[in-house]
Amino acid sequence: MYKYVVTLIGVSHHETIRLKVANLEKFGFSDDEIFNLFGRSPLMLTLSVDKVQRNMTFILGMMKFPASVVLQYPFLLYSNLEAVLRPRVLLARKIQDMGLDLQIKGPKMMTALRMTEKRFLEAFVKCHPRDVADELMAFYTSAKGVKRLAEASKKNNITGFPF
Repeated sequence: MYKYVVTLIGVSHHETIRLKVANLEKFGFSDDEIFNLFGRSPLMLTLSVDKVQRNMTFILGMMKFPASVVLQYPFLLYSNLEAVLRPRVLLARKIQDMGLDLQIKGPKMMTALRMTEKRFLEAFVKCHPRDVADELMAFYTSAKGVKRLAEASKKNNITGFPF
């Protein structure tokens, strides 16, 4: 892993690394915490400032976790916000609102966020009675279908081999 860190730092501009560090400092991390995070999870340097900003905002705002949770679970910044984090958190709230036995609490939430799609659905949706499972599945599918603004209007103009 060390060779990847050296390569990433070697090919990155100093300004880019400063922007990434400054972005994490906005959320209250010290320099030591940031560089320890980069040391434990060096691929963090490959994430865009925008992605880290969106995921951190979601973690703090919607999930109501402290920023320090990222130091323990860096995968939260790697996860796809629209396809994994948001739908699963919204599904947990829906289960709670329906008064069902909420199996996604505390540390189990982190496990649920890391599961494969199939395993997640079996553990948290299909374990309920058929009618409830169908309603939860419809809600989960609609939550996954919500895209960011202008996401649907993007055009891929690549034809043939991309040169």
